[in-house]
Amino acid sequence: MKKLTLSSLILVSACATQNERERLILATSVGAAAGASGGAMLSPNPESRGMNAIVFGLTGALSGAIYAHLTSRPKPVRTKAKQLKEREEEMRKANILFQIPAINAASLPAFLKGRVSQIVIEEIPMQERVGEDGTLHEAHKAYRIKNPPELLPTPLKTQSDEAKP
Repeated sequence: MKKLTLSSLILVSACATQNERERLILATSVGAAAGASGGAMLSPNPESRGMNAIVFGLTGALSGAIYAHLTSRPKPVRTKAKQLKEREEEMRKANILFQIPAINAASLPAFLKGRVSQIVIEEIPMQERVGEDGTLHEAHKAYRIKNPPELLPTPLKTQSDEAKP
């Protein structure tokens, strides 16, 4: 009974270990010990006891190693994280530029008329991805101001100004 308790204790500790190498060594040794003791105890005659212990010990070690390999977790595959520049280049392939209509000149004071540049907004479709901390980022659209509005020192020429002689 003590051998069974000791074997089950070693088997449980082999399954609980996180290190793959330790798990393989413990499972192989437990399988070898269980197979050798079973082969020796169940031998039909005393002359073949040693040979049965060797054969069943090797069989137990092999089955323990296979069990440890099958129950181990697969190693996570680490890929090289893309640099910010590479991610921006991928996003630029499908970008759409929006131009906000010109500001109504009638609503601006006289000193601002023709001096505010047009704003350009870029739409970036973002794909679904998993963050480094395991959070899920769903597919969405992001917007970035490509050209912010600026106050110019000299007025811009508009189409109505070009038509005048």
